[in-house]
Amino acid sequence: MEELFSAAEECLHRAEFCIIEEDELQLSALYPKLESIFRALGNIYANESDGDVAEISNFFLNQVTDILEIIEEVLKHPTEAGVRLPKTANNGPGRPSYIIPEEEVKMLKNTGLAWTKIADFFNVSAKTLKRRMKASNLQLVERKTNIQDHDLDVVLRDIIDEHPSSGYTYVWASLKARNIFVPFRRVITRMKVLDPIGIFLRSRRRILRRKFKVKASRYLWCIDGDEKLFAFRMYIHGAIDGYSRKVIYVTLTHNKTAEKILDVFIDGVRAHGVPIRVRGDRGTEMALIKEFMSEVNTEINNPFIAGRSVHNTRIERLWGEVNRVVISKFKIIFMQLEDQGLLDEHSLVDLLCLSYIYYGRVNKSIQNFVAMWNAHSLSTESSHTPDQLWAMSTIQQRLTNPAPHHQQCDCSESSETLSTDNSFYHKQLLDFSAVMSVSDLKFFEFLAMQIVADPLMDDHNDGKQIYALLRTVVCKLFE
Repeated sequence: MEELFSAAEECLHRAEFCIIEEDELQLSALYPKLESIFRALGNIYANESDGDVAEISNFFLNQVTDILEIIEEVLKHPTEAGVRLPKTANNGPGRPSYIIPEEEVKMLKNTGLAWTKIADFFNVSAKTLKRRMKASNLQLVERKTNIQDHDLDVVLRDIIDEHPSSGYTYVWASLKARNIFVPFRRVITRMKVLDPIGIFLRSRRRILRRKFKVKASRYLWCIDGDEKLFAFRMYIHGAIDGYSRKVIYVTLTHNKTAEKILDVFIDGVRAHGVPIRVRGDRGTEMALIKEFMSEVNTEINNPFIAGRSVHNTRIERLWGEVNRVVISKFKIIFMQLEDQGLLDEHSLVDLLCLSYIYYGRVNKSIQNFVAMWNAHSLSTESSHTPDQLWAMSTIQQRLTNPAPHHQQCDCSESSETLSTDNSFYHKQLLDFSAVMSVSDLKFFEFLAMQIVADPLMDDHNDGKQIYALLRTVVCKLFE
């Protein structure tokens, strides 16, 4: 037992050193050893009756799991080819050349996919692809940002402060979403300096992965709501593509009426096309989406699949990450406000003030998470990102089926989100009109804008200071 733990510790140290030194040859040799250690530790953890031994084995199990995912990311296993390209008609000498679709190449390159992987996808050599793209004046240089460690640390601290539960892969994805392109090993090195405690805490968490098979992008969207902040009149609704794991949308609202949820869904359809099927629960808020899918996909049998939320694997996995990376931070803030006597979830005035100060903050954090999620590498998909899987599947369908089912939808009359009112906060506060008169809401909005002109301003206390100021003034005037 002790020999196994010692071997695990030694291999982990060697792997970390090889990652920093970019020694891919040694990493390739260490990978099967770590897999063997992973299996042995798993057997001990599952069968050991001694609690102390089980805890130690679980600790090393999580460490080995994380390092295996990092090695997979560094080694970047190539993806399978996606499509066969047609060739030009050639009556003269020489072999006919491939017809390489320039727009599709640009689409894949914009997701951050390497030239070698794009070449694999189109079943041509990297030299052929680069030569043809160079002739089309397409930029061939891989994206790389020249940034000093102290400047990178500033950005990393900002990401860690906003999403304190994010690990290496999420943080690296967040950098890419901000158009900062640095090697993965550099992110590991800097995070060990900036967030050593967070790294240790995350190492104790292990995710159980389940198999989930979908044919292609847009064949199935998984939709559901998250009510972790519903006590504070904040409801989250989201949709994720079952094949690529690309987040179609995650939206914050003040209610979960069927009309509101349909508006949110239609925005996703407008941006990404109509899916063949949607999977959701049997809640009343899904009723209009079910009707919409039945009307749009008349030739599809059962376009809305109803079932229990716990069986909706893709979206439940997403909610686990949203709650861990985004919502947990704000729940702690709101609980602190409650403990200080500054927030009562049954007080309409408190909820109005909370919405004015925090609605935009929560929504901004959610949208940053969506960008981070769609750009993060999936270890089970040869390190491709959801954006890359979505783009490759879309191109594959487009080139193999010139008349695909996935049409765009004209939904211009269906969505309230196309309101001509440009005031973001005005539109959100209108959701309180069911419990407060419109005149009182307008007065509150005017008053709030005089006290806190910018609800997103940094008060160096997660917004608690400006919330307390706003609440104090509003409570006196609304008594």
